[in-house]
Amino acid sequence: SSSSGDIVQRIREQARVRDRRVLLPEGGDPRVVEAAAQLASTGLCTPVVLESSTLERNKLPEAVEVIQPATDPQLPKLANDLYNLRKHKGLSEQAALEMAKQPLIFAGLLLRTGEAAACVAGSEASTADVLRAGAAAVQLRELHASAEAPYGRRGDRRHRAERHR
Repeated sequence: SSSSGDIVQRIREQARVRDRRVLLPEGGDPRVVEAAAQLASTGLCTPVVLESSTLERNKLPEAVEVIQPATDPQLPKLANDLYNLRKHKGLSEQAALEMAKQPLIFAGLLLRTGEAAACVAGSEASTADVLRAGAAAVQLRELHASAEAPYGRRGDRRHRAERHR
């Protein structure tokens, strides 16, 4: 029988091998900057901080990726994706572009495209704002399936999503 320490060590090794990107959209919070630096030092993932006006880049190691949503080359495509998701609710292309520049929405859209494995938010934004951003960028069916995904094999996602329709 394995000790819990062995299990945790195996999980960490699997995370290092996979080298997934984890989005941290609240770059203005010093705790987020510290967490990004710690994640980078452990090698468990590639932390991606979304820049804010108060982000102190000099406190981030080079292993931390920094994205500026408003000037990112992916912005037009992500905004178009958001427009297509929400036009039935009356969202205009210009409003979608402005929304996609918001760090929480931008992070949700990156998750939707598979550009990142996870997003950690809520240090500055309220839980309601985090959930609203996720709902705007990700269909609720997909959000539900991805929330369940850690508890089963990756191949089980589609089955669970179909079951919950």
